[in-house]
Amino acid sequence: MDESSSFQSLCALLWRAVTRARKFPACKMTTFRMAVNCCQRFQPKLNPLYFGNAIQSIPTYASAGDALSNDRHWCAEQLNKKVKAHDDVMVRKYVEDWDCGVRV
Repeated sequence: MDESSSFQSLCALLWRAVTRARKFPACKMTTFRMAVNCCQRFQPKLNPLYFGNAIQSIPTYASAGDALSNDRHWCAEQLNKKVKAHDDVMVRKYVEDWDCGVRV
């Protein structure tokens, strides 16, 4: 598995701190959303002259119990897994769902 980025570690710290501050029960499902740059995820790649943004918000889920009983590294790994899994297929699925009015 690739190592988590410093940004993902910071997000994990924030996710755990907010979860702790809200005093959720261990069974409560929590969500952390990250904006992901999709420009380099498309296959074939976007035209180099493409002018604009291509970002999507991807959710990572964990119960409050998991987020707090595991360390920050575990939360960062969960975020990293979601970012790595957000490939061309996922980008296109999000676009198709958005176009159909389905909110993910």
